[in-house]
Amino acid sequence: MTTRILLSLLATSYVAVAADFVTGQGAVAVIGQASFATSARGNTASTFGLPAGVAIDPTTGKLFVADRVNNRVLRYANAAALIDGAAAEVVFGQSSFTDASTYAVSSTTMNEPRGLAFDSTGRLYVADSGFNRVLRFDTPSTTASNGVAADAVFGQSSFASSAPAFSPAGLNTPIGVAVGAGYLWVADSSNNRVIGFLDPENAPNGENATKVFGQVGLNANSTPANPTASAMNAPDGVAISSTGTLWVSDTGNNRILRFSGAGTLANGSAADVVLGQPNFSSGTSSENATATSLDSPEGLAIDESGTTISLWVADRSNNRVLRYDNVANIADGAAATIALGQQNLTSNDSATMSTSMRQPSAVAVDTHNTSESPRSIWVADTQNDRALNFSPLAPIPAKPSISGATHYKTKASRVMIKGTASGAAGLAFVQYKQASSKGGFRTASGTSKWSFKVTCRPGTNRFTVVAVDILGHTSSPLTVAVKCE
Repeated sequence: MTTRILLSLLATSYVAVAADFVTGQGAVAVIGQASFATSARGNTASTFGLPAGVAIDPTTGKLFVADRVNNRVLRYANAAALIDGAAAEVVFGQSSFTDASTYAVSSTTMNEPRGLAFDSTGRLYVADSGFNRVLRFDTPSTTASNGVAADAVFGQSSFASSAPAFSPAGLNTPIGVAVGAGYLWVADSSNNRVIGFLDPENAPNGENATKVFGQVGLNANSTPANPTASAMNAPDGVAISSTGTLWVSDTGNNRILRFSGAGTLANGSAADVVLGQPNFSSGTSSENATATSLDSPEGLAIDESGTTISLWVADRSNNRVLRYDNVANIADGAAATIALGQQNLTSNDSATMSTSMRQPSAVAVDTHNTSESPRSIWVADTQNDRALNFSPLAPIPAKPSISGATHYKTKASRVMIKGTASGAAGLAFVQYKQASSKGGFRTASGTSKWSFKVTCRPGTNRFTVVAVDILGHTSSPLTVAVKCE
């Protein structure tokens, strides 16, 4: 049996546990591009123009991408099964996959859509930012037709209007959306506020919002103020947990705000935690990325699959996505745990590879495919015109180790060399080779306790010995010198 076949058979018995994301890991799939090495812009069923939003239907697993400059939303097959460069199934906002025009406002058109969100029954909400509204599609995963009409509109009195407004029913450049705690939450960016529409699945067109944060009331002045616990500057992202905790990307202040029990708070209430800044009165961006800083954060997503809740943040201008852990109990200014798109928590380079990003603006947790904890995520890698899928990695065991005597001195014609080896994944075999030999390695007897006999030739004979585990990982070599007299 060859070494390759033996390793393959042995590796099938190895089961990795406690998989998790690792800083700097590569994506496992890409759409919008044929490979990880390209970033061409287009308007076909398999290309994007500045994708700005991403969401997964929890009822079907289908993936949706807001294709901003192509004025459309694309639907893909099950997010867990997509291959590199996959083509979309259906387009919303355009009548065909090759149309990217900005048409007059209507129930079937869009103008620079950004944030996407699903409710628990599979309704899709789209922040149609250029038309200053949010659209609701009631059966987005089952429609087979391109360009279907939306079922409801927020921020406008009808599908025929698009003017920005500052009022309980108006919106001005909405960017982020989230559904939870009985509300549709909208990051009303140019109004410097987040507003909540009650009972959004049944709301009529032009419904008034009843909740607001970032302003003292729904009719208050929209001018951004210096950062405080209750003021906002161009918020772009929102996410809400199953327990009703609202998270807001206060983008202009380079921070994330937490509002616990948002649905029960009074309008204009203060946030209770801030991330990205040391306190509520700071809002500056850092020239150099750190584990505790943010630079123009946008999209947010929550993972509740583990024993604690994690928050993912698209840290746009730092060209990375960060994860904060145990956010229900997190302190002001706490450090992120993991960075994707960078090799560490202190770099902010941009590139086009499986391990890099260029101004990502949205992130979504796969709440449909629940076999993993933590859950797989999708990232809208905006300036690379692509969406990336990242999955938790199985931990890589430490490479095996080998030990034994390194010097022998003998007058015998044959000598037994022996030692011990260990490997977290399990040992496959121990191999040895005489340093002066042109031949390959030979297999020793045993693994954790190994040995082999060699013929003793006059002078010093040197041997290299290595242990190999069932995953094919090789130990550092053990050099053995045998002096024959």
